[in-house]
Amino acid sequence: MMKPAREKLSVIIYFTALFFPFYLLWAQSSLGASLRPKLKEYEAKGQKDPFKGKEIIGVKKEEAPQGEPSRPLPALTIQGLVWGGAFPQAIINNRVVKVGDIIEEAKITAISKTGVKVVFDKREYDLSSPASVNISNSFKNRKKEESDER
Repeated sequence: MMKPAREKLSVIIYFTALFFPFYLLWAQSSLGASLRPKLKEYEAKGQKDPFKGKEIIGVKKEEAPQGEPSRPLPALTIQGLVWGGAFPQAIINNRVVKVGDIIEEAKITAISKTGVKVVFDKREYDLSSPASVNISNSFKNRKKEESDER
């Protein structure tokens, strides 16, 4: 008498373990959809496209308009560049600056391994790194020496 009751119990446990996961999936899909809050869809109408190039408002790479006297770019000496991290920085005139900073009335717009771009008096200037100039000059001199030796 004891054995059939155990067999019945083991069959009930077996079928419960077999079908319970399927029941949970069914209950989650039918009931869960009605309990979940509806999410608002994101619409980018009228928003800025993040994949377009950066535009500097009011800055043109062209010459300054005639009739307006243009001031010369102040002396800006690049002494060092840190461009590999998340926040590129430069040492200009013994000051550490980052993109967006203003030094000598010139706004820093970009810092790369080759130099710094600044905007001064509504004109954009490229300041090359002294190291990149020295490397390119030494490369040219080495090529010239090699050609002279031949």
